[in-house]
Amino acid sequence: MFRYLKSLLRAEGIEAIKSKKMLEKLENIFPNKKYSFGQKNKNIKFYVIKRNYNFNGFFSNLIFVIDHLKFAKKNGMVPVVDMENFKTVYNDLKEINRTSNSWNYYFKKISKYSLSEVYRSENVYFSSDKRIFNKEINEDRNLIKIYQNYIKILPIHIKLFKKIKKNKFRKKNKILGIHIRGGLEKIVRGHSLPPRPKDILKISVEIFKKHKCDKIFLVTEDLNYLEVFRDYFKNKLITLDTPRSKSKMFGSHNLHFTNYNRTNHRYKLGREALIDALMLSSTNVSLFTTSNLWRFSIIMSNKKKVVYQVKTGSKSKNRLIARWQWYLKYLFPTIFGNINCKIVLLK
Repeated sequence: MFRYLKSLLRAEGIEAIKSKKMLEKLENIFPNKKYSFGQKNKNIKFYVIKRNYNFNGFFSNLIFVIDHLKFAKKNGMVPVVDMENFKTVYNDLKEINRTSNSWNYYFKKISKYSLSEVYRSENVYFSSDKRIFNKEINEDRNLIKIYQNYIKILPIHIKLFKKIKKNKFRKKNKILGIHIRGGLEKIVRGHSLPPRPKDILKISVEIFKKHKCDKIFLVTEDLNYLEVFRDYFKNKLITLDTPRSKSKMFGSHNLHFTNYNRTNHRYKLGREALIDALMLSSTNVSLFTTSNLWRFSIIMSNKKKVVYQVKTGSKSKNRLIARWQWYLKYLFPTIFGNINCKIVLLK
């Protein structure tokens, strides 16, 4: 009951799974301060990229790593990513691919050094929990180069992506790829206001017809959007079978995360986000609401494509106001103002 009442006052969080405990020596550490854990590697300065727990999304974590990789390289430090002791929402109950470091669930190590070796070394520094450069990945050539040079998706995920793409996409089809944020995006402070389902559908239909597309590939975690698109596009709609939530004004907005109803659920959620971005990167025309997922799908793409972004206003940074702002605008637009959509052609 207490958790439910709390969710009415602020966006409900996603709790970390209680798996492997943080190393005791890593408690109460401070960013950019030198720590010595042993006598190994006396001539190397290690930079541990970590975030104290928050329910950040998959691509929010990825851009965070890239951002701090840029900092480490600029300062002649050897970067390592620690998402084992400093957990994310994607850390699962047991080891995946023989590791408890959720970074290594999906990507190759960014340096040759293991965490166990780093935490026996003489010169170790830790990142802060915030980004440093704050540019979007698709707007900064230096960040894109860091991604291209250091971020390597594991072959098992590339193989799975190619299998799904072959099954879902036909070469002769022109596909409109759409990503719509829903769920927690409706109630988290400072984030953009998701468009009303009928508005994003109308925009999608116009772009679909304008570019003479054959199919739509839709990515959304919100069943409310999926149902509207399914009713209109029927067999022209392509989706993947992934967990989704039907967000309600007085209910949960992230049941697809919190309902652990399949083996390795949290790991699979991260893998599905990665596959979604790769699939979107393979479409011919793109339409997105604000998210890091679409930004990465753009730089992952080797296609020349048309890209549209739906821009709306942002929610308040006050947690209580943000919790209800979208619903008040959705239900009572004449009183609280409408959710206005602006369509921007990016390229």
